[in-house]
Amino acid sequence: MNLRLLSFLICLFSLLNLQGQEQVGLRLNTLTGINASRLNPAAPAITPYRWEINLGEVSAFADNNYFFFRNARLPDLLNKELNKNILISPELANPETMPPGFLVMDFYNDDKRRFAYASSTVMGPSFYYKIDRYNSIGLVTAARFIAGASGVDNDFSYYKFNQLRADEFFQVAPMQAGALGFTEIGLNYTLSSPAPNGSFNLGITAKYLRGYDGAFFSSRKEFDLARIVGNGLEGSGARLKYGYTDNLTSENYELNPTGSGVGIDIGMYATVDGYDSGEYIWKFGFSILDIGEIRFKNTAQRHNIRLNSDPVQLYPEDYAGINDLTDLDQLAGSFSFDVLRDSTATFQDNSISIMLPSAISFQVDHAITSNIFIGGLLLHYLPLGDNGLRRGSLLAIAPRFEHTWVSFNLPVSFYNWQHVRIGAAIRLGPLTVGTDHLGSWFSRKDLYGSDIYAAFSLFPFGKKGRKGGNNGRLPCYSF
Repeated sequence: MNLRLLSFLICLFSLLNLQGQEQVGLRLNTLTGINASRLNPAAPAITPYRWEINLGEVSAFADNNYFFFRNARLPDLLNKELNKNILISPELANPETMPPGFLVMDFYNDDKRRFAYASSTVMGPSFYYKIDRYNSIGLVTAARFIAGASGVDNDFSYYKFNQLRADEFFQVAPMQAGALGFTEIGLNYTLSSPAPNGSFNLGITAKYLRGYDGAFFSSRKEFDLARIVGNGLEGSGARLKYGYTDNLTSENYELNPTGSGVGIDIGMYATVDGYDSGEYIWKFGFSILDIGEIRFKNTAQRHNIRLNSDPVQLYPEDYAGINDLTDLDQLAGSFSFDVLRDSTATFQDNSISIMLPSAISFQVDHAITSNIFIGGLLLHYLPLGDNGLRRGSLLAIAPRFEHTWVSFNLPVSFYNWQHVRIGAAIRLGPLTVGTDHLGSWFSRKDLYGSDIYAAFSLFPFGKKGRKGGNNGRLPCYSF
C-alpha cells in the first residue's frame, strides 16, 4: 500500500543520509580544536597545541517524532533480510507479539508537533596554526547534506489524522521543511588576549559555499484544512512558499554545483585560570553558527500561493503519476492547476535562495582535575527566514577524561526537548570514534533515530602549550 511505501522511503532516506547534528563527544573535547571549531570558531585558541591537521571526519545523525520501529536497534535496519520484512503496526492485530525476523513500524500518538531532521557532514582536510601567542589561522573544508521539517501540526500524526471525520476542519499551524546539499571552504581566525585571571578569545570562520541541490517549503500563516469523502483534502486561506532546484528533476542526474553563497560562524571563549600554570578551571563559550544562504540563480523554480477564503479541494488520484523527484515539475503544475485553475499561476521565478540552519550556542566547561572535566552545551535554532532549514535544539552535559593519548567522553543530551540520549566517545591518539545515542546501536527499544561519528587528526603529541588558562599571561610555545 502507499502508506507502507511512503513510510519505508522516509525511514530509509533518514537512515542512509543521516549525518551530523552536533557530535557532543567530539566538539567539547579540548584536544580536537579544528573539529571543535564547527561548534565554536574560537576553539583553536584554547587548545594546548600550536597546530593540528584534520585528515578527515564523518558523522551521522537522524531524529524524528513521527514514526519509530518497535523493539529495534540500528543494526537491524541495516540487515538486508529484515529490511524485506517491514510491517506497519496499524495493520497488525497485535504488534507486540510479532515473531522474530520482522521489523514493525509504528507512529507516535501524542499531542506534540512533529519534526524530522537528518544531516550529512564529511569534513575534509582542515588545519589550524598558531602564528604567535595571540593569533591563529586555519582552513576548514566540508561537504554537507541537511534535510528536515519542523512545526508540523499534530493533526497530521498518523493516528490522529486517520481518526478525523469527513468535513471536520482543523487549523494548520505555520511549518517549514527543506533540504540542501552543499560544500564549504572556510578561513578560520582566532585572536587571544590575556585577562587578569584568565584569557579572552575570539574566533571567526568565513565560508564560501557551493550549492548542489536544494528545496524548501513553508506555510507562513495558519489556515483551515479538512479531510473530505474520497480521501481528499479541502482547505482555504493558505499562504505557501516552495521551491526546488532543476537538478532534482533531471532523469540523468549529475552532481554539479548550481548555486553559491557565503556563510559565517562567530564565537568567543573566556577562561578562568586554574591552580596550575597554563590550565583553566572554567571555560565559557558563546557562538552563532551558519549565518548565510545559498542562491541558485536561473537553475531553480520558486512558487508562491495566496489563497482566499474560497475552499480548494485536492484528490489523490490527480497525483497518481507522481512517483519520484523527476516528477516535481508535474507535481508543481498539477497543484497550481488544482488551487488556481492554471498550471503556471504559482510560478514566480527561476531562482531561489535557501538559508543555512542558523543557531546560537552556549558552552561551559569545568576542570575538576587536570584530566577530568565536565562540559555543558545549549544550542537553539535561530529563525532567520522561512525559506531555509531549521536545526533542532540541544541541551547536553558531558563528563570526560582527557589525556594526550587517550580521552573518554560520556555525553548525555536532550534533543528538541523530547528525546534523551546517552552516548560515549573515545579518542586513541589521532583517532576519535563515538556516538551520542549509544542505545540505538545496542539496545532493542523504540528506535526513532541514531548517530555515529569518527575523526582522524594529527597534532604534536607531547608538545603542549597552554590549555586555555594564562595565569595573567600568554606563554610562548616550545618546539
